[in-house]
Amino acid sequence: MIRPIILANCLVKDNGKYLLVQEATDKVYGHINTHSKGKWTFPHGEVNKEESVAEAAKRELVEETGGKTNIVRLGTVVQGTLNNTIYLLSFVFYGEGFERLGNRLEEEIKTVEWFTLEEILDLEKQGLARDNVPLSKIIQAVEENNGVKFIEWIWPDYVLDIFRLLEQGSTTKELKK
Repeated sequence: MIRPIILANCLVKDNGKYLLVQEATDKVYGHINTHSKGKWTFPHGEVNKEESVAEAAKRELVEETGGKTNIVRLGTVVQGTLNNTIYLLSFVFYGEGFERLGNRLEEEIKTVEWFTLEEILDLEKQGLARDNVPLSKIIQAVEENNGVKFIEWIWPDYVLDIFRLLEQGSTTKELKK
């Protein structure tokens, strides 16, 4: 069975640079280790059942960087699978400017820094960026496509029921009944 995971990302730009976080630990989705410790990526995380995707992006930004941004729009949506067992649907929100609010969660994130697109390309060439997240391609797609509109999306009740059943260990066959 393929397990769906919804992720919310924040691509933050300020003074021509992009905000990246360096993972302090390996991210594990289901049973799959992404080997992300020490790698650079956008602030991101899983969407909780009780929040919208935009709310999750804002929460993850605060948790991982200790700050907030003015989310301008939904930048792009990235999809993919991990080992054919997990389906990732990743919403990348684009924000401009940054305001520090307080401390970040240090157990998840080693450090937070600003990078130019050229510096991010160098990180990718050196293998220092999350290899399953094409940072420079996402930035370029967001910068080139101003037509993506910011749309608030909230899971309908039936999706919450599916997650509840999955958490209880229900199988695909049981979900079809």
